[in-house]
Amino acid sequence: MKKLYAVSLCVLSFLLLLFPFPTFALTAEEVIQKAATNLEGPVGTTIVADGKMQFSRRNLDIRVARYWHDGTEGFQIDILSPMEDKEVPDATPQTNKKYRVVRKAMDISTLTYLPSLRRGRKINYVPLDGVLGSEYPYYLLPLASDFLHDFSYTFVKEDINAPVIKGVQIAESRSPYAQVQIELQKREATYTIEKAIYETPNSRGLTFLLQEFIEFAPGYWAPKKVMANDTVFTFDTWRISEPLEWLHSTNHNVFDAQGIPQVRNKQ
Repeated sequence: MKKLYAVSLCVLSFLLLLFPFPTFALTAEEVIQKAATNLEGPVGTTIVADGKMQFSRRNLDIRVARYWHDGTEGFQIDILSPMEDKEVPDATPQTNKKYRVVRKAMDISTLTYLPSLRRGRKINYVPLDGVLGSEYPYYLLPLASDFLHDFSYTFVKEDINAPVIKGVQIAESRSPYAQVQIELQKREATYTIEKAIYETPNSRGLTFLLQEFIEFAPGYWAPKKVMANDTVFTFDTWRISEPLEWLHSTNHNVFDAQGIPQVRNKQ
């Protein structure tokens, strides 16, 4: 019996030499880079989606677009539902209110278009302010840039298919959060961010969830559902479009003319 046990150990050791257990060759920083590249979308294109934004008993039709080029990220939300304009008392609710955030490394610019005033304007970037008064912070709009520029990363769970990574705020960060724990999922050659738990120095945290991923272009994935506290985004379609270079513009004087083109389903 002892002889059989010894032989078995020798055979197992030999097999392990021939077929070792797979190791995770990527660093935590490299995994985040893959996840950010997925958020950026295919090179030379703009990602566009139609959906809804729900919060505080509001249900708004929206259109979003993200354009990443040469390290600059532009993200815009067009509000398609009629909305009252607090800037103009007693104004008739109007459509086409728009928000844009442009980020290049540590430089961030925020714009809004007020249809009642028929003009755009720059607004102060306050990362924890909620979009339209929701609990979805402006900070989460230029998402690829935030993950690339604001934290340094290490593994919490070194798993090839479902790694968990901790990010700690770096010195020059623009993040209002001290750290983040990120749960990811491997999808073919890339990774998608499924959950991120942000923590601030005063413990006012945020749980960010991305669910029901679809492959909208070969090798690129986007969620049909995004949640942050009481705010829920649901997206019917994701598409790639021609580059919308104006998404990088921070010129509020021409902001009113720049609506996101409608997503058209493939025939």
